[in-house]
Amino acid sequence: MKLIVFFVLSIFITSAWSRESSVKLQFVVENNNSHHGFATNTGPVMQSVIVEMTGTNLATDRAWPQVFVIKPGERRDLGYVRSANPQAGYRFSTRLSSIAGSYLAPESTDPPFRLPYLDGEAHAIDQAYGNTLTSHADPLVQQAVDFNMPEGTSVVAARDGVVAEVEDSFTTGGTDALYLDKANQVMVQHADGTVAVYAHLFPRSARVTVGQHVRAGEVLAKSGNTGFSSGPHLHFASMRPKITADNRFVLEALPVHFATGNPVRILVPVKGLLATAASDGPANISYERIAVQRNVLREALPPQAEQPEAYPPMEGDKPVVRIEAVPRLSPLQEILKEYWLWIAGGTALLIVINSYFGSHQRRNHRD
Repeated sequence: MKLIVFFVLSIFITSAWSRESSVKLQFVVENNNSHHGFATNTGPVMQSVIVEMTGTNLATDRAWPQVFVIKPGERRDLGYVRSANPQAGYRFSTRLSSIAGSYLAPESTDPPFRLPYLDGEAHAIDQAYGNTLTSHADPLVQQAVDFNMPEGTSVVAARDGVVAEVEDSFTTGGTDALYLDKANQVMVQHADGTVAVYAHLFPRSARVTVGQHVRAGEVLAKSGNTGFSSGPHLHFASMRPKITADNRFVLEALPVHFATGNPVRILVPVKGLLATAASDGPANISYERIAVQRNVLREALPPQAEQPEAYPPMEGDKPVVRIEAVPRLSPLQEILKEYWLWIAGGTALLIVINSYFGSHQRRNHRD
């Protein structure tokens, strides 16, 4: 009996920060009774990939779904698909989810980042993990950092890497939901597979292109106020792909520390901190080097009252980061906080009444 093969190949792309996946699937017919699958990364940066397969009357030599990291230019063998019952045809379809970066990247802040703006500049941190979060309440972005920054400020690479994405065509911003996907941004992939995101950039201000190698301190674009934003600022995050329950990749922000000053100090993002950029090449800095200079660093620390918890103590070759709990109010403070308006109104009323009766008594005394 002549074998009839039914072949249906459908690819669904789901990528959190990319318009189109650089990973391409190909299934080649072999011997008229099987398909040989391949995944090829046609882009300039590594990608985390999930390939799912469904169908009828299938036999394969690989376990599905397949999850892997694929390097630029790499062609990966996905194995064979054939008919489980040779006397009948078979169908299959695939779903692809890919995203820039490696889901196997370590959750490490070593080496620390340089501050993402030019040396000598100082910008206040508006939002950081451990403090009250507004637009960063989603667990995927809680570790991101917002810098209060005037539009047109030069944004520089915080670490060496390869540009993975550039979007600078959007021209507006605001707090309506329609702006959620309209932030200009540059993404830079680092050697360890993490990806830095620089968002809300000024329209048509990008100085880099996809695939370009950049060094820490190199200008990427200008800061702006595009996308979901209540005012000019720079959103910075170091991110790593994460697999969701429905087998998709999304990016999740990781803890970040910054290196600044000479001698080098470690800065942990704290809301309200005015962070000054001063670097002699933080791409070459490591906690190991800083630990050796521990005593020098302690002497260089600013007064505790000026930058509380900004520069943590070292334990071995890693920083000890402590997030202080929000101080609890006393019962009297809680009452004042809850009922201050009523108290203020009552006090004002008493003053008016007292003033009225006082003037009335004075008139009676004169009479």
